[in-house]
Amino acid sequence: GAYASSYDLGGLHRYGKDQHASVGPIYWSSSDLAAEGYQHVDGAVRMGQRTAARIAAVAGASDAANKAAIPVG
Repeated sequence: GAYASSYDLGGLHRYGKDQHASVGPIYWSSSDLAAEGYQHVDGAVRMGQRTAARIAAVAGASDAANKAAIPVG
């Protein structure tokens, strides 16, 4: 197995936009999707925070609750 994902030649062009799209109630989050911290633990944490914020927004959580629960930076 591999610890990180990679695409074949042209794969990112064909499928890159799809990796950030949710599928029904399923949201994807991993360090392989991070622009900063790609394939590292800090990238996984950043993406987890970003995905949690997206889910909270869809669920109708208030901005104040989101800012209190998710540190920035």
